[in-house]
Amino acid sequence: MNERMAIFCALGFLLVNVLGAKGDQRSSVSVRGTPVAVPIIRLDEIEPGMEGTIRTVFQGEAIEEFGFRVLGILPHALGPRQDVILVRLTGPKPTYTGVVAGMSGSPAYIDGRLAGALSLRFGLFTKEPIAGITPIESMLQLMRMETEKHPQRTGLWRTWSIDAIKGSSDRGAAAAPRAGSAGGSGRPRLLEPIPSPLFFSGFRQQVIDWFAPLLERYHLKPITIGGGSTGGGQLRPERGADLVPGAPIAAVLVAGDLSVYATGTVSYRDGERVLAFGHPFFQLGTTDMPMATAEILTTVASEMSSFKIARLGDIVGTVRQDRLTAIMGLVGVEPNLIPVTVNVISPARGRLSYHYRILRHPTLAPLLLNFTLANSILLSVEQSDELTVRYDGLIHLEGHPAVRVHDMVTSSDASLLQPVPLVVAERINESFARLYNNSVEHPKIRGLDVTFALSEERRSMTIEELRVSKRTVHPGDDIDVYVILRPYRGPRIIKTFRVKIPESVRPEEHLTLMVADASTLRALEHRGMGAGSLDELIAILNRERPSDHLYVRLSERKPGYVVHDRLLPSLPPSVISVMASDRTASRAVRVDDSPLLIASTAVGAVVRGSAQLTLIVK
Repeated sequence: MNERMAIFCALGFLLVNVLGAKGDQRSSVSVRGTPVAVPIIRLDEIEPGMEGTIRTVFQGEAIEEFGFRVLGILPHALGPRQDVILVRLTGPKPTYTGVVAGMSGSPAYIDGRLAGALSLRFGLFTKEPIAGITPIESMLQLMRMETEKHPQRTGLWRTWSIDAIKGSSDRGAAAAPRAGSAGGSGRPRLLEPIPSPLFFSGFRQQVIDWFAPLLERYHLKPITIGGGSTGGGQLRPERGADLVPGAPIAAVLVAGDLSVYATGTVSYRDGERVLAFGHPFFQLGTTDMPMATAEILTTVASEMSSFKIARLGDIVGTVRQDRLTAIMGLVGVEPNLIPVTVNVISPARGRLSYHYRILRHPTLAPLLLNFTLANSILLSVEQSDELTVRYDGLIHLEGHPAVRVHDMVTSSDASLLQPVPLVVAERINESFARLYNNSVEHPKIRGLDVTFALSEERRSMTIEELRVSKRTVHPGDDIDVYVILRPYRGPRIIKTFRVKIPESVRPEEHLTLMVADASTLRALEHRGMGAGSLDELIAILNRERPSDHLYVRLSERKPGYVVHDRLLPSLPPSVISVMASDRTASRAVRVDDSPLLIASTAVGAVVRGSAQLTLIVK
């Protein structure tokens, strides 16, 4: 009897454990050591002919379902050991709309188990809604990366000029094609990432058109939408409960009075951790990007490419990972952004102010600064046929002096190709990018504030002629220098300088007297040769010469060297030989003449051109 009871007890113990294991299957499933919160179906279990459902939002907040049928597995479609599930979407809506931009990340289920996220499509004009699903096993790897330390990376020095976007932007990491793209060759590929709608709220269409070629390289679909972001771009983690699988989600690049954000769909959630998109955004790796809710206003069906129109909701956390197979965010974590304050003084609209924050990233931050600064100016003018912009601002840094950005830009005959607002943004961006991407120290940028003063006219002067009171001089002489300037559509004016010939010059020496604009002088000074410290770079940037000044430069024909932006003039032959050695040649640039003095005066207009003559010392 006791033996029989012992056997029954043992059998009961085993039965309870087996049933308990089955009952806990939902929470105990793991993929490569990563526990998951929902049951999943592994890639090796999926076979052609299997059917399932996909969850997404077509309008409002209601999550809808439609079907799919597995066509097969595409091995290595995203890269080595990165397979894709090829499916045909079924149901009235996907048959009508096809694969929709904004569906990226929509979770796909087979028999109630999560298979992955809708992420890929065929090229344009396909007649059947055939798509690719990123397996959930590949996406779950991101869940282990949340504790990675943020690397203090140095990106490429990018000013994001229009020329760079149209031509040279296909070189370097900043323009590398994403997985599944045509690689810039124009040759179509079998599958490509579903485009993510990139919404510009509060922007002029003209600004978006300037940068659209670059954005399309990243499978982004630029769309203009009215209004700024809700909540002023502040963190509202309590709204994070809305981010459930199938719900819309936004990755935010700019938040505030102006906003830029891409939308997709939540694929998976485990506590405060969220996976979405099923493909990269910019494939930035570890990042600090705002994560927000979104509302789908409607889904637009198009023969070319259907897309969702979404309104930005509340920032609820931070996107921590932007990788090949997904983006991963944490609800409740506040992103660290760069605050920007812009004041515009416009003759037509008075004083206007814009406040927003941009993503803190060495490559994207300069691009976003170009977007927003150019747009802030365009929003404040009634016409831009002839325009002059004077700007003055500060880039604030933690533990270092601020960098001043100030200059004047005016219209030219090429303004239709290089609009003034864009040139202004690129000028500021140049200092910002050099500072952000310096190679000596990671800068902690606290913010940027800048004021633009606009006038609806062209203010420029061209140097026509240079005259002097005498061409033969002696050491210690004072000579008068006369510069004849021709204003745009105005009478000539004369600017006079008094120049003293240094006592150090020797008889029979030939001196060069030059009058020039700022760009000519910058080229002669070999600015930006490389700073030895962040403070030295800041000093270099703060010595930038404004374009509304006329410059006079007197130099002698003796060699010198520029080292770390410092000129060593009129060097003796022994020093020249040392400077030319292999040890210092990489850090120095030889100049054929050495300046004796440089003087300048403000003229109230952008100066263009140069002129020079030779003085003979007796």
